[in-house]
Amino acid sequence: MRVPFVIRDVFTDVRFGALTGAPEHRGVHLCCRQVDGSLDCRMFSGHGSVSEDAATGSANAAPGGLLASLDPRPDGEIRWTVRQGEAMGRPSRLAVRVLRRGGEVEAVHVGGRSVWVADGMLRLEG
Repeated sequence: MRVPFVIRDVFTDVRFGALTGAPEHRGVHLCCRQVDGSLDCRMFSGHGSVSEDAATGSANAAPGGLLASLDPRPDGEIRWTVRQGEAMGRPSRLAVRVLRRGGEVEAVHVGGRSVWVADGMLRLEG
């Protein structure tokens, strides 16, 4: 069973100027944990031409590590599926895998499949 996605219509007018840090590093990553343990996430950026990312591996490593650090098991492998990009019409699935040893997070891995969206040639002069 999936809980209705509570952050679907969030951030239609994001005010990134209120965030601290260098402008190129400002962003908001929101996650909603579902009853089946999976995560629905959205990643908003305050710079460039991309306001929302359909699949963000680096951003999804952080909630994976956090959730694993809160898990009471001292050792083992914990896995989650992350859904991202649905609200923008570019649905993505990422697999997050975290290894715990001695009660500590040892490694976080994020992966998934990709599709070819463009190709081209870059010519550098000089």
